[in-house]
Amino acid sequence: MKKHRLLRASMLQDLEKGKKCEIEAINGVILRYVQKAGMQAPYNANLIQVVKGIEEGKYKSSMDKWRYFKV
Repeated sequence: MKKHRLLRASMLQDLEKGKKCEIEAINGVILRYVQKAGMQAPYNANLIQVVKGIEEGKYKSSMDKWRYFKV
């Protein structure tokens, strides 16, 4: 894994460039399927909210966002 340590996920690259990312196309679909089945996915829902908040400028992209993942 050492040779891959500098790779960055495409969603992270989009956020760093101030672009909208594919959070809805990936995690949004998962959340809708889970909710349709009558279940909950609180971590996934929180992830979507945080990423959308970063996209909208409400939050700065940083590792301190882990605090939003309390359920």
